This record gives sequence, structure tokens and C-alpha cells, in this order.
Amino acid sequence: MTTKAKEIKSFLIKFLRNTVGAVTYEKIRARQYLGYWPNIHEPKTLNEKIIQAKLFRIPSSAVMLSDKVAVRDFVKGIIGENYLNKLYFSGDSLTGVDFSALPEKFIIKANNGCEGNIIIREKSKANIQDIDHSINHFLSKSFGYLTNEIWYLDIKPQILIEELMEDEKGNIPDDYKFFCFNGVCKMIQVNKDRFSNHNILFYDEEWNKFPFGLSHYPYAADLSKPENFDEMKNIAEKLSKNIEFVRVDLYSYNKTIKFGEMTFAPNAGWKPFTPNKYDLILGSLW
Repeated sequence: MTTKAKEIKSFLIKFLRNTVGAVTYEKIRARQYLGYWPNIHEPKTLNEKIIQAKLFRIPSSAVMLSDKVAVRDFVKGIIGENYLNKLYFSGDSLTGVDFSALPEKFIIKANNGCEGNIIIREKSKANIQDIDHSINHFLSKSFGYLTNEIWYLDIKPQILIEELMEDEKGNIPDDYKFFCFNGVCKMIQVNKDRFSNHNILFYDEEWNKFPFGLSHYPYAADLSKPENFDEMKNIAEKLSKNIEFVRVDLYSYNKTIKFGEMTFAPNAGWKPFTPNKYDLILGSLW
């Protein structure tokens, strides 16, 4: 798709959202991605229930818990500081950051969305001006508006610089995403080899593999159960206590567990499961 075509598409999507309102817009966009018209008022599939929740039942705590900076205090209070990734900086802009004091490798993130991550593996070769432009461009966007995840709009935009998590081979570690309902984990999504050969797998709470995937992503052969799986599940359930639904993301590498983020509407409820019959089956988890 050309740059011009992308601009036209973006304009049309924004025009649709501004014109028809959140609910009608939601039905149209969900139909586009899921292949069926969502029943928002009597949801049965997992995606329908995510959609209904994001439109009508997101808790007020979602603003703080979705903020990658503010959530750190919450995590520290519930499970302890040891599960937090090392934070080098947080603030409104990169102006004044002493890059000479940073390690050779690190990651720059925006605190108010799932995009805007910039991985730096060789600081000496990084163009700070380009990085500053890219991260500020993302912070200037109204992330969440076009997916009806409007709680993101109430997060004060900030930049954070964290330690780059890598396993013993220098790879980004696997991402374990715990789907928790009122503090009980019922499904785990594993994102494997995200930056090379991205695979997505699903397991139940006892680490039995589910026979489905997500959207177009392939799913690999069965993975070994992590040695610290029970600890990860326990952490996810503690962090999700008294929350109707939230996905808790954790990393396990080099014999440590690190907190990732908390997500109240995974994929905005717009990613189909394959085969798609599992969308309905998974709806029973909620």
C-alpha cells in the first residue's frame, strides 16, 4: 500500500469513527476483522465479550494499570520490586537524558499504548534525533481512539527507557500472556520468537496445548512447560484479583520473571481465532 493510499485509508477510518459513533463503528470494524457481526448486547464469543467490556465495563483502574509507568507502583505493592524490569528513565521527553550513562543496549517505550517501542542494541550507532522524532510522533497520537480503547486517552503520555531483556542467546524472551477472570487464570498465550519467526500458541491453566491459533500467525510445535510456570500463574492471579477480566503479560528468562503489562482488551477484540469456532468455545471461559 502506497503512502497516499495509507493516508486515504486513515482519513476514512477517522471519518467513520467521528461520524457514526462508538457502537456502530465498533460493529463495522469488528465485522471487517472477525468476519461476523458481533452481538454486543448478548455476547457469546470471547471477542464479543472483550468488545462489550471495552465499550461498557472497563474499570476506572484501567487507566493506571494500562500506564507502563504508573503500573510499576501497583506491581511493586502487590508482588514486589524484583519482578519489575530495570527502569533507567521516565519523563515527558528525551531532552536532558544523559545517553552516555545508559548501557549499550536498552529499549525506549511510550507508556500509553502497545506501539512506539524502539530497541537499541548499539547505542554508539543510534541516531538520537531520529529516535526523539519517532517517539514523540507516537506520543502525539490519540492511541486507543480508533480501537475504542478510550481509557488510553486519559493516560498522560510519557517516555520510559528500560533494560533490554535478552536471554542467554541474545534473543528477546518469550512473552507469556495470562488471561485472568476475577483473579483466576484460564488461558495462557505464548508469543515466541516475536522478532524473527513469530509464533503464537495457547495453553490451558494446566499447560495443556489448545488446538488453535490467532489470526494469520503460525503456531509451533508444543513448548516445554516453563520451570517457573506455577510462580508466573500465581503472580498473574495476584495482579488480576478483583478484576473481571485482564490479560497479564510476563517474561521468563535467565531464571527470572519480569512483569510486562496489563491489557484489558487484547487485540481490541478484533483478532480472529483459527479455526474460528474456538472464538465461541473460548467465550465460555468468561
